[in-house]
Amino acid sequence: MTSPPTPETPTALDAFRADRVYLGADHRRNERRTWIVTAICAATLVALVAGGAVNFVLSTFRNAISQAYTDDALRGRIQGSLTVVLMGGPQLANTLHGLGGAVLGARVAIGIGGALTVLAVALLARAVPELWRYDAGRPGA
Repeated sequence: MTSPPTPETPTALDAFRADRVYLGADHRRNERRTWIVTAICAATLVALVAGGAVNFVLSTFRNAISQAYTDDALRGRIQGSLTVVLMGGPQLANTLHGLGGAVLGARVAIGIGGALTVLAVALLARAVPELWRYDAGRPGA
């Protein structure tokens, strides 16, 4: 014969209550982890949206600069080469990150890739200061 449930003992009906769900002794720790994961997911979503917005602005400026400074006779070739770079660059980066991740670990490969990106932008800004000073309001200046 089984003993009747005590107030501390959860019953099958407790799982259907809207005010609480019994998750065991580690409920508080699991709840905190759930909120942490939720916050990380929200921050990741915000970062992805911000990255997309930055990429949109970058693409707009890249096309504006390319069209403003390219002769009409070469514009098609320049746009074609730009398309090749934009399509092939991420594929090359994926390959290099995959190889680097297999050898060094994913975190190290991503960190090195980010550092190299920042270094490349800094070197380009130093080598071609006109890109840093570009003013969309005066494309020929």
